[in-house]
Amino acid sequence: MPDGALEAGKYLDTLALRCTPALIGDTVIYLRELDQETMGLWWQLERAAKQRTGREVQPPHSVATTVLRVITGGFVHFSPQGRFLASLQPIRSTLLERVFTVLEGIVHGIPVEEVDLNEPTRLAARVAATAEQPKSLAEQLAVSEAEQPRVPGWVYDTVGWDLSSRLARKPFQHGDGHAVPLRPDVTGRLVALDDPWVSADGMSYALSRTTVSLKTLPNVSTPVVLLGSSVTRISNSLVFSKTAIGDQGTGKPLLNVSLDGRGGARSVSMFALQTLSRLSMNDTVLHAMSDRLTVEKKVLAERKKGEPLAFFTERPVTIWPVAAKNSRYLSANFGVGAGMEHLRRLQEHASQTFGDDVERLLMRETAVRFGARPNDPASTKLESEPKTPERAIELARIKARIFPTAEAIHASVRALGHDRLRFVCLWYSDDVRQRMLKIFNRAFNLDLKDTEPGAEIPLAGDKISATFIEAPDFLRHGPAAVRPSATKVLPEAAGGELLAAWCETEMSVPDDEEDAKTHTSVMLARAGVPNQYLVTREGKRKPKADALGFDDHPAQAALLDLFRSLGIVDDRISGALATKEGASGFASMAHIGIRVRKQSRRPGEKGSPKYVVTASALVPPAREDEPWRLLGWSLTGPTWQPYHRAQTDFHARQFPPASSFQRDDEQWSEVRRLVDQALEDLADDLDDVPYTVTVDAEETRRIWPGLQNSRLDERPDANVAQGWLPGASLDTASQPCAIVRLNTSSIEMPKPTAVSAVSKEAATNAANGESAGSSKQATARSLYRLTTDFGSPAWYLCSVPVQFDGGQRVGEKYTRWSARNDPTAEMRQNWYTMNATEIFPVANRSDLSDEGLVAGIAKLCHQTLYWTNRAKYPVPLHAAAQMDLDHPQYRRTIAPETPDDDILDEPDDEWPETLF
Repeated sequence: MPDGALEAGKYLDTLALRCTPALIGDTVIYLRELDQETMGLWWQLERAAKQRTGREVQPPHSVATTVLRVITGGFVHFSPQGRFLASLQPIRSTLLERVFTVLEGIVHGIPVEEVDLNEPTRLAARVAATAEQPKSLAEQLAVSEAEQPRVPGWVYDTVGWDLSSRLARKPFQHGDGHAVPLRPDVTGRLVALDDPWVSADGMSYALSRTTVSLKTLPNVSTPVVLLGSSVTRISNSLVFSKTAIGDQGTGKPLLNVSLDGRGGARSVSMFALQTLSRLSMNDTVLHAMSDRLTVEKKVLAERKKGEPLAFFTERPVTIWPVAAKNSRYLSANFGVGAGMEHLRRLQEHASQTFGDDVERLLMRETAVRFGARPNDPASTKLESEPKTPERAIELARIKARIFPTAEAIHASVRALGHDRLRFVCLWYSDDVRQRMLKIFNRAFNLDLKDTEPGAEIPLAGDKISATFIEAPDFLRHGPAAVRPSATKVLPEAAGGELLAAWCETEMSVPDDEEDAKTHTSVMLARAGVPNQYLVTREGKRKPKADALGFDDHPAQAALLDLFRSLGIVDDRISGALATKEGASGFASMAHIGIRVRKQSRRPGEKGSPKYVVTASALVPPAREDEPWRLLGWSLTGPTWQPYHRAQTDFHARQFPPASSFQRDDEQWSEVRRLVDQALEDLADDLDDVPYTVTVDAEETRRIWPGLQNSRLDERPDANVAQGWLPGASLDTASQPCAIVRLNTSSIEMPKPTAVSAVSKEAATNAANGESAGSSKQATARSLYRLTTDFGSPAWYLCSVPVQFDGGQRVGEKYTRWSARNDPTAEMRQNWYTMNATEIFPVANRSDLSDEGLVAGIAKLCHQTLYWTNRAKYPVPLHAAAQMDLDHPQYRRTIAPETPDDDILDEPDDEWPETLF
């Protein structure tokens, strides 16, 4: 039974533990807090290293941390930003003096053998002279019960060290009496190194990785330890791996190593190797990695053109190269995700390890219910177990209702100021032309057999039509100079007609200059035509068809997203927000989603990369029989327009060039000013209609301090009040009536494992101090309210991925160690788990209660514009984010990982690419 569950109801079980002094016990961290003068010397060294080596090598603080971990064989963390050096065991001052002296000499170009260890540098002397203080972690966690935890930053980086070591003392029981040993790594995570998963061909491997991290939650007085597990694929080559895991031997934590250089030319940090060598340490796991890289580079150099690469295929022993996330071969052998049973076993393992010291969070199911969507089956049983042909046909027909009706499309088109809609289908292979035609048949309930080239085909009377145009010269990859203009390919729009282009494309090519999709999408956007692409599948195996013969989900998704690009909003939005009493108060408000993302510096650019800002607004109709409207706004086109115009305007322009601003805080100030101006402009246009603002926590909390958990109970002074939250600088009448913060990060949210149902009898027994049990439910799709220690609660929307519901549900009752390892192995599949989205009203001066506001946001996640299942964002924030994600330059400017990023970070296991 959940801790503290004294009322009947359903409670969400999660992999979250309150980080209390009792849980931490007597753990001591040895800490050196570096003063300002010492850090001034350090930043001089960082600048010198960057000037000498460029951006393709690890910065000195990463090198120093790695070297100290190798020498001590233990847990060490050096943080220049946090101004501290921490370890789980004491570090001799003489060792620090020698390490920093050698490192500084090498950075400044002094030959390693000439570095005088008897003449420490000023920096080395100051670091060594800084007093090492034993700090009790439990004392740092003695927090107030009525405010956000005020815990030193170094605690977040060190708390996992001892916790992971304790979790590793006993083997992990994964079912049927089987167990695997766990090994802690130097970051405080756990790796099942001694029992890897093996591919069907026996030639590739993957590891179970368990995270142990410390986070805060809104209005919870203690930090929270979050556990999670995922799959880390192992590569057979080190020279193409960005990172690797090294086994330092029994009793020592595993070493995480970041490699310098680019794929095919990777190397171990020369700074680290030279520092270790100067200190007479020439036989470390780093040197073993360097030797292996030398061998692999020789294999590469001697390989003849066209020959396959022959690297290591035997099981790794000491060196475990971490595969790139986009490795196609390994992706085919190992899917992502640990699976639901794995997480439940992990929860049991933590309970057995920490015993009575475990204090879990209490999340109770709310009364909020989500209405049935047009494409929802009557029950999940119908979807997961179509045992008869009749049931299979019924399910297929229900799923086909994902498309908006022709009447709803036309009503939305009229609201955009147009009389009719025409799809312009540009193709060059007959297979894609036929696929487009079949999807139109499915969407509009037609039976079209073929098309005349260039002829206009009615899809819904004279209101919606399609024209198919063969355009190979426009669509195929090749030099941009020979590509015809969009105006020569597109038909001329008739009066009042809205055009939308649906185009064929192939997989992207490495050369941006010849990538047709990149160039044609810009050309179409400049012509003011929303566009979407469909990748040819010639030569690929077709997926299994449903009971109605439908097998083309990519084509269906492409057409649905084209409706989104057009800003088509049908009556399913108003239906989702309706209550038994009629339209809810939430439905009378406009809802704005704001997307903020920092891009990377493009080749040849100097200065600080600028932030990209996009926004969309879902505006209620003036009359109940009218459709909602979707508006858009962007940094490059800072005016509110119908969404399709705002998106094409944004896509027609390049991302902003690097800014002249050098500091992030200056750019944040500019973002705040632009967003507040956009909100003021929209408030003027809304004519007294109240509006809410929704933002993503990870993207925006550094820009607006009031979004941070640590600042929730603060009242800003006059100097910062105007930048505290979105719209804070505006007059009261123009400000949003509510601001909602969403957090969808898989590494920051408690991971759901199951639901505990507590009966009235069990609740009564618990209240009387008697033993009480609860029944378990494997999955959850409801909205849960977190019991907080003070202030307003947060809510968590629990979701089950559509791939799990509609698939074989692998991992539901067993772990990957029990998977069938044959040519159709389950190991190759993605093992999905549940997700929790945090919804927290940061400010609310509307007439709605916090729960009413949260319920509306949750319903806009549940009922998307055009997707078969829930989205991770509500409609307006999803539309704003997708406008950015669909920009032709997006994938070429997303920020790369820095050399010292955590090597074991994996993409979200549960959400496919994009936002769903």
